[in-house]
Amino acid sequence: MTVSAGRLAVDGYLQEGRKGLVRAGQRAEILQEQTGKVTWARVRSVADTPAAAGQPADAASGSAAGGDPASGQQPAAQGYRMVVEPDTPLASGTVGHGIRLTVEAASTDGEALVVPVTAVSAASDGGTVVTVVGAGGAHRRVAVRTGTTGDGHVEVTAVGGAALAEGDQVVTGVRAGAGDAA
Repeated sequence: MTVSAGRLAVDGYLQEGRKGLVRAGQRAEILQEQTGKVTWARVRSVADTPAAAGQPADAASGSAAGGDPASGQQPAAQGYRMVVEPDTPLASGTVGHGIRLTVEAASTDGEALVVPVTAVSAASDGGTVVTVVGAGGAHRRVAVRTGTTGDGHVEVTAVGGAALAEGDQVVTGVRAGAGDAA
């Protein structure tokens, strides 16, 4: 028999490349996929070493992650164990059901001008630029400073007196053969 007490927490595993983005204290969102209910939370801890494949999570933690709630065993996972504690208690019926964790790794101070990540390129001076398509199809390069990224977009701020505004059309790639001589 396994007995646990206290509020439910959620265990998750971070891949190697994402571990550096998450630390204790960050805001997180717990989405209960069956009900669509969202609960806000905070990251309580992130392991310093990865869990071995097949190593179960600590059953005494009161985890709400998937697995067999009767045995207290969690599904095999590999990565850095992260524990997320909800701001308000999760219902006991949450144990053993699918949830989705979203951790807020970075945010802007307010509204931000964003472009697709593929619109930003390196300039010859080492800076970054976007290419804006103007009237009649004319292209102009605008020097930018990049900021927060997410969901395939990056925050940009025009620098050096250049202008970039909401609604400007930017080049996001090069059409195959467009640079070929006729």
